[in-house]
Formats: sequence, C-alpha cells, structure tokens
Amino acid sequence: MSHRSKRVLILALTSVLALAVAGSASAEFPTKRSDPSIRGTPQEGQTLNGQTGQWLMDNGLNCTDCNYRYTWQRCNVDLSGCADVPGRTGFTYLLGADDVGKRMRFIEWIFKRDCGAHNTQTGTIECRDVEKNGASAPTIPIAPKPIVVPQVTGTPTVAGTPMEDEILRATGATWTGQGTITKTFFWQRCNTAGEGCATIAGAVGAAYRLTSSDVDARIRVIETATNQGGASQAVSAVTDVVDELMPTATRQTLPVTKVKLPHRLVLHEVLAQQRAQTVTLRVKISDDRGFRIGGAQVRVTPTGLLAGPVATKVSLANGWATFTFRATGTGTTYVFVEARRKGEKPQEGISTSNLFRIRVR
Repeated sequence: MSHRSKRVLILALTSVLALAVAGSASAEFPTKRSDPSIRGTPQEGQTLNGQTGQWLMDNGLNCTDCNYRYTWQRCNVDLSGCADVPGRTGFTYLLGADDVGKRMRFIEWIFKRDCGAHNTQTGTIECRDVEKNGASAPTIPIAPKPIVVPQVTGTPTVAGTPMEDEILRATGATWTGQGTITKTFFWQRCNTAGEGCATIAGAVGAAYRLTSSDVDARIRVIETATNQGGASQAVSAVTDVVDELMPTATRQTLPVTKVKLPHRLVLHEVLAQQRAQTVTLRVKISDDRGFRIGGAQVRVTPTGLLAGPVATKVSLANGWATFTFRATGTGTTYVFVEARRKGEKPQEGISTSNLFRIRVR
C-alpha cells in the first residue's frame, strides 16, 4: 500500500469515528402543509376566529409530541410593523378601536424538542428546541364600528288645551346613540279618529298655536332624531278633539284681530252714571262667543237730552270703552252705538250697532 493510500484510509476512519461520537442525524420535525386562517368580519366590535393550519410528519400523521401556541398580530396597511398584541393568545379576537385601520394576522407556533442519537462518547442524548410558525393571510384594514341611528326610550308628549288659538307644547323622548344627536319636531293634523294624519305646513318646533283649521281635528307631534348614522322618529299620542275658541276661566278677553267671520261683535251693554250734568257712558264690547273684545273701534252718537260731539274710542283689553256727555234735561233719551274692526266700514265684516235707551236726571 502506497503512502497516499494509507493517508486516505486514515482520514476515512477518522470521519467514521467522529460520526459515532457526535451521534446520528436529528429527529424528524413536522412539515407545514397549510397556514392558519381567519374567519369573521373585519370591523370594530366584531370577533375574529383563528383557524389552525396543518403540520404533518413525513408519514402523514400528526405530531404527537409537538406543542402549539397562538398569537395575534396587528400590522400597518402595507403589512409593515407587524407586532404581537399583548395578551391575545386565544383563538378568538374581539376587535377594538386600536385595531381600526390596521390589518390582523393569526400566528400558529409549533414547538418540538429535536433530539439526536445517543452520544457514545459522553453517554448522553444531545437535544435542541425547535420552534416554527405559520401566519394567516392578513385581513383587510379593520373598519370602524358603524354608527347606529339614534335609539329612543318612550315617546314625545304634548301638553296644552286642545282649543283654537291655544298653544300646544311638545316634550321630547329620551334618545341615545353615537355622535351628536340633533332633534326636531313637526306637527300633524289627524281626523277625529286619530287617523289620516298629515303634516301641517310650517308647523315645526316644540310649540304650536292651534288655528281654526284644527277645530274638530286631533293633533300629534313627531320627533326626529338624527346623527351620522341616519334618522329615527318617535310619534306622540293624539290630542283630544280640538274645540272652537271659547271663553275659559283663565281666558275671558280677546283682541278684535282674533274675531273673524262667521263670528261678529256684540254690543253687550251700556252703563250710565251721572254726576251733576256730566253723564258717563261705559260700553261693553263682546263677541257672539262671549269674549270681551279689546281694540275695537267704538263710536257713540248722542241724541235728545245728551249734548256733545260724536265720539270714537278704542275698547280697552277688558272690552270696555268710556264716553262723557253733558245732560241738557231730564228723562229718557237714546244713544246710537257702533263697534267695528279698524279698517272696516259700518255694517260690514264683523261690525255691529245698536240703539240704547238712557235715563238722565
């Protein structure tokens, strides 16, 4: 054997000896056959569910001595800056405000202790820990929680006397919701059964003054609450049937501008008082409903035993107008009294007139 051949043989024997000392190749580690995945709606307030991937041994069986753990990662839209979300290690993930605009990944980690053959030199098995992972496809950017239209508790209410020219006032319901909630009222007129309701043109706001068009109808208010999510409505109960304007214990007087046909002015009475030759006449102006009327043009023409010019005055808010004349004798005499609205001619519109007998002494 040549010197060169002896050298090759020595090197080969050395390699075999080293292999025997170091041990054989490492144990098998499972191969990833599929990545984990995510199911669920990528929107704030929704829950994502992580689905495991598949890791199999070369024989097609599951690894029986592998350990698994799971994390969730939050990434920028371009998938940069991905980092584990602290404390999120389960299969489910409730999306919060911090996730809005980000993309999420579900990470599956597999751990196995990789041990070699028996080391004949040291008498031990040499092992090392191996951990690999698989990452799900990222979600699309997480959308913010949708803004829900305002939600209502209860209904709006209407207070006030259901009578022509009275004011109804609305109190709103209780609304909850996101963002700024803007509330408005509009009023509707319904038939006597509370049906066939129609919106009253221009009747918006928390107060509504009833008109002659509302007589024999029922009224309700609709409250609209609006935020960025849209609008919701709540409807009050209908009022009692609206009555025609009539005197009440708290409302005995009315301005003449409120008297409209078919109603007319009425000369209710004339009271005469006399001191020496001065005769004072107090004229009471009403309408055919019994209201005392203020602001009417009252004209008195004296005759017979009363001297003085024809006088015109405006009735006070309590319905009375006062005139003064001079007595020229004693006995029974007459005065002619007219009442009308300013701008109307005598005996037209709501005007009235009458002849009253007066006793002077």
